[in-house]
Formats: sequence, C-alpha cells, structure tokens
Amino acid sequence: GYTNSCEKYDGSSWTSTGNLVVGNWQHNGVGTQTATIAYGGYNPGSSFNALSESFNGSTWTTTPSLNTGRMGLAGAGTSTAALGWCGQNPGATQLTEAWDGSSWTTAPNTNEPAGGTNTGAGTQTAALAFGGYNPTKLSATEEYDGSTWTAGGAMSTARYGLAGVGTQNAGLAIAG
Repeated sequence: GYTNSCEKYDGSSWTSTGNLVVGNWQHNGVGTQTATIAYGGYNPGSSFNALSESFNGSTWTTTPSLNTGRMGLAGAGTSTAALGWCGQNPGATQLTEAWDGSSWTTAPNTNEPAGGTNTGAGTQTAALAFGGYNPTKLSATEEYDGSTWTAGGAMSTARYGLAGVGTQNAGLAIAG
C-alpha cells in the first residue's frame, strides 16, 4: 500500500507531523528534518508520479513537478540543490533531473539504466549512484560531478532495493 503520513524522530521517539499532499510509494527525498524536497513515486491505480513537494518542518507544499514521472528513483543533495536519477517508467530509465529550489531541469543521463530502487549519496554536484535492477541486479556505480556521469568501482554484491548514505568518496550501501 501507500500513505501520505509523515513522522519526525527526536532521538528517542517518532511523532506524527504534517502529511504529504499526495500519498504514494517508492518516491525519493533529500534534505533535513526542517527543509526537505520529496519527489517522484507511484500511486497504485493512478500513474508514475512527477509530483514534487517541499517540507518546512511542519507543512508539505506542492512544488513544480519533475519533467518525467517515475518510481524507485534515487537522489542526493539538499532541499534547494537536489538531483534525482533513474527509476522506472515503466522500465528502468537513465533520466537525471536537477532541482534548484524552484524548478526541475533535465541533466545528463546516467550511463546505465537502473530501476528497482537504485540508490545514491552525496550532493547535487558530487553524487554517487549505485545498485538497481535492469533486468538483473546491478553492482554498477557511477559518479556525477555536476555535468557528467562516469563509471566508478563496482559494488562487490549486486543488489537493488538498498539504502545509501554518505558522500561521493565515502558512501555506504545498506542491505538490499
């Protein structure tokens, strides 16, 4: 299923806060607890979402949409300088878009299409993309410098549905 609920963590417990404007699943978000941008996703029975919403710590507000709706996309950055890449619509894509705080613009495509919830780490101008599915599990890694994607070292275990944290030069691939 999917939901529009949102909760904050204070170091010891979770508390409900403002709900997303539209409920969906397999979307992405970057930022902090008081400055977030969430984008993409899927709403069963509806479509691949191009939706984009910002969060100020208490309220979600609709912002300009992605150029292409998709689910399972990855991303990196902040609420005012984000990057979203790959995902599915309906198959794996190579699409990359950059958020400048007011609009999404097309950015260079990744070298490898990746769906199935690939992940990433870093910033808008120093991102790391890894994992995914197309049509098998991927171990591929790509690095983005703000204008070009280049191949990086492959993960030792191919996987999708994983989580990622860190920076372009010090990332962590979790589970999958």
